Amino acid sequence: MKKYDFQNIDRWILLTMLVVWSVMQFIFVYAYGTTDVGVMGDPNAYRFLALQAVEQGTWYPNLSNYHDNFIFAPGYVNFICLVLYLGGSLKTVLYLQVLFNILIVLILYKLTSKVFGRHEAFIAACIYMLLPSNLLSPTVGYTELLFILLSLSAIYCSLSEKKYLIVIAGILIGLANWVRPLGMVWLFAIMIYYIVNKVDYKKYMCLFVGSVAIVCLIGIFTKEHFPDFNYSSSTGGWNLIMGANDDCDGGYNDLVFKEGYIGYIDESAQYTYKQRDDFYKSQAIDWVLNNPITYLKYLPSKVKLLFMFDNQYDMSGNLIEAQSRPIVLLSKVTFSNKLVRNGANILYWCILLMSLISLCLCMKD
Repeated sequence: MKKYDFQNIDRWILLTMLVVWSVMQFIFVYAYGTTDVGVMGDPNAYRFLALQAVEQGTWYPNLSNYHDNFIFAPGYVNFICLVLYLGGSLKTVLYLQVLFNILIVLILYKLTSKVFGRHEAFIAACIYMLLPSNLLSPTVGYTELLFILLSLSAIYCSLSEKKYLIVIAGILIGLANWVRPLGMVWLFAIMIYYIVNKVDYKKYMCLFVGSVAIVCLIGIFTKEHFPDFNYSSSTGGWNLIMGANDDCDGGYNDLVFKEGYIGYIDESAQYTYKQRDDFYKSQAIDWVLNNPITYLKYLPSKVKLLFMFDNQYDMSGNLIEAQSRPIVLLSKVTFSNKLVRNGANILYWCILLMSLISLCLCMKD
């Protein structure tokens, strides 16, 4: 009986999937990628802030942003600025998002293969490509792809025995934190990994040096065109108070910022972004201390929303559907169809279940 090299078959299947998946992304971006500054929530804000900075011949944040509600994803906004300064367009940013997505799959495969094995890496890469949001997200322009690319690259480099790669890991963590204010979580996670595995203290130093160096460089760079030493977003207070008020529902609800509610700030007060952040945090913490049971009651609904609502898939699907009418997709099943959306969300519940099972198995081992 002929023996088959399943590892080689896995590679060919993965390569075929990657090529098809990549081509589909480029097609979606070409046909439906949005560069409209007037739509799409967060991506709209990123584009607007970048265009504003470029028009002023500077970077983000700058003096005109000092009294904004918050500093928003400065690393990603400056990435857009860089593309525009180099002669690219907002559409170029979306094509680069596709490139980031492809690199994520490759790094995910390498990282999983290094930690667990090639078979597990094949499964992880396939799952990533099968998730609807990972196919459609480049059409909109969120921060997640750049953040995930930097984060996974940092984790991969941190597992190396070469000191310079660990320094690079620290740098990548700082850059990820510049894009989204969660990057430093990876620094602590890697530190815990180092402690558990009792690695050489020089690795701690290399990781720390890389992180501190890039944070200082970002802060100094920002100080050139902004009053403060800033190296990350300041959205903590804004997000905290949305989940800590009398009208919170576990999801996004900006009613709290309207007049008569605890998050309202009279614009005549001319608060700076820092003062606003401090105010929101103070109000939110006071509310939590006075309503601890109510606050805890909404935690399950937050978990439910996390796995029942795919923000990137829904927004991308709405965009494609809006531009495709009266075309009917998938035999009269459009992207807005609840059946399609619920089917996609089942995938996330399955991943959660598999993650919990894997965690239990790892703990047992």
